[in-house]
Amino acid sequence: TAAPAEAVAGFNIRQLPPVSRLSVPGAADLQPVLVLGEGGRSVELHTWSAPSKRWRLQGSMPIPSTAFEWSGGLRMDVDLGDGTVLPLEAAVANDALENEYQSAKRFIDDHPEDLDNNYLEEIARNIRTLAAPVMQTVQNLKAAMEAQN
Repeated sequence: TAAPAEAVAGFNIRQLPPVSRLSVPGAADLQPVLVLGEGGRSVELHTWSAPSKRWRLQGSMPIPSTAFEWSGGLRMDVDLGDGTVLPLEAAVANDALENEYQSAKRFIDDHPEDLDNNYLEEIARNIRTLAAPVMQTVQNLKAAMEAQN
């Protein structure tokens, strides 16, 4: 297994890389990366999807602001191990992730032909592990925005 992703920390907002940084593949599933949005007017949070081998926009924060705007819930791809990749979305409200068991149960219920409740604990644990660096990156971005603007 690949090493887990780490939160983005200790950065200067004005020195974040441009969107072209996303041409470099990620190293871990749901690895967060912050880039300056178009025209440098926002900071975008993207995460790497190891199963689909692409970056996914999760949300952005206007400069200057401390209001992170999610592009929906926290989205990730789940590889079932047989080459089947299914999308999972964990709801986010007020920058708090919904309970990982609720997300896992909804995911299982949405895919009864592929999964059953025996996978609940494993899926919930993966959500918790993968989401932690992303959620910490959002908190670090808010703190940096407050300190630097």
